[in-house]
Parts: sequence; C-alpha cells; structure tokens
Amino acid sequence: MAARFGLGLDLPHRHAHGAAPPLEPLAAQLYAAYGLCRLVSAYAGPCVRVRRSSDNAQLDIGFAGGLIDVPALLAFVGTTSGTVATWYDQSGNGRHAGQGSAASQPRLVNAGVLDVGPSGRPVLVFDGVNDWLAPASAQGFARNTGHVTVAIAAQPVLNDNEFLFMCLNASGAHRASLCLPPATNLVQAIGTRIDGAANQSFGRDRGSGSKRFIARFRYGEGQGDIAVDGAVTTSGFHDAGLTSDTDPATSLRIGSAWSDLYFTGSMSTLVLARAALDMASLDAALARTMP
Repeated sequence: MAARFGLGLDLPHRHAHGAAPPLEPLAAQLYAAYGLCRLVSAYAGPCVRVRRSSDNAQLDIGFAGGLIDVPALLAFVGTTSGTVATWYDQSGNGRHAGQGSAASQPRLVNAGVLDVGPSGRPVLVFDGVNDWLAPASAQGFARNTGHVTVAIAAQPVLNDNEFLFMCLNASGAHRASLCLPPATNLVQAIGTRIDGAANQSFGRDRGSGSKRFIARFRYGEGQGDIAVDGAVTTSGFHDAGLTSDTDPATSLRIGSAWSDLYFTGSMSTLVLARAALDMASLDAALARTMP
C-alpha cells in the first residue's frame, strides 16, 4: 500500500489548467462528497485533518494544484505515520466524516511514506480490523426518498463480508449499503425500502484491483443498479415506493458495518446523493479521481 514519494507523483492526474473539478456537473445534487482531490469548485475548505503518531498533534491539510497538498502533509507527519481524523465533505453541506479514536483512523502516511494507489495518487488505507469514519449530521440520508446513489473509488484487498459503506434503517436493517460478500468476487448493494423489511441485494463481479463502484437504489421504481468501472447491472429491488419517513438508527459509516465487518483496502473518493445520479457522468467523474 505504501510507495516512495517523488516529484512526478501525481502529474498524470492533475486537473488540466482551467478544467472544472470532477464532480462540478453534479454539484447541485450531492448530499456529501469526500475525496483526496478537489471535487467541486465552490468548496474552499481543507481536504483532511491528519493526526501524526509521534505526538498525536493534528493539522488540517488543504489542496495544491487540485490535489491534496502532499508536501505539506509529509512535512507535518515527518518520519512517523499519519492517520485521518476528519475527511472533509466537499459538497458544502458540512457532513464531515470523523473518527475520534486514533486506533480506528484510516492511514494516509506510513512511517514517513505516503500511501498511494496503483498510479501513484494518495489513498486512505483501512486495516480491516477497526478502521472507520462516520459522516456527521447524516441520519436522514435514506429518509422518505425515492432514490439514493453511493459511489466509491477503492481497491479492496479481501472478500470477507466487509462493508465499504453502510446505512442502517430504523429497525437495524441495511437501507443502502455497499459490501463485499464472503468467499465471492462480487460487490453487492444491500438494503430495504421500509422499516422492518428483509434486506434485498443486487450485485455484479468486481474483478480485481482499483475499481469504480456505483450503486443506485431506485426505491421509487422498485429497481437497483450497480456498476463496476462503468459496466452496469440492473435488478429488481423491493416493491416500488418511497422509503419510510424515519431516521436511520445510527449514523452512516465509511469502512465498516456497525461494530464489525471492517473494510480491508484503500479508498480515494466517496460520493453520496439523495438522487439517481446519471451513472455515466458519475463514472467519468470517479475515473478522474482514481488513485
């Protein structure tokens, strides 16, 4: 997961001069958006809040040239390791994803070396043991709605009943979650439309390596769509209608289910919407954020 940092680290993926950030065409429909590059032009805040292991000091790290400010990050962390205490929401809705426990924070720097993906861009590394982040003020994400979209750029390591993203309904069943079922090579969307109903799922083969995952829960049409690198599978999903007008029992989680089923691998982008986002446009946006 770790690699050497050099001057050419992210040049192939920098935003072209004058090019709009990846999620700019979808900005008005976003519920929350997390990335290690600038996703929308209107967002002026930091990218992440990093904790360094040497003394537990924390610092907000911003952007440079459209990407996370790697020199500032490495200068702060030094030869120690850096983990993410807050992954800032770039949608403008303030649903920043946090983790107060140092032991459960995903890693960004390992002993002074930046964690990167296959093409050299930074990633958050989830250890599969206890790492997760929780978006704030997000209990109503799947409340009284006909559509939800979840999109993630990630590189899973294991298929061991792990959750990339979780949203529970009021009765403790999944409303709109994205998981890796055990002993398979699938990525699976799992959820319910109404409280107390049994989970239903739809999925497709995910292949291997760094991937773009998109799940659309189209409750209103009684259908669901799941895409891997732009290839889409559509399935029936519950009876058509809006979801229940109740808040989920817990906050959303990135990288785990509830108190277990932790994700093993890396992640660079996560997008949430209370809408059926256009999958081709969203996939093209994710492709510009791949690590």
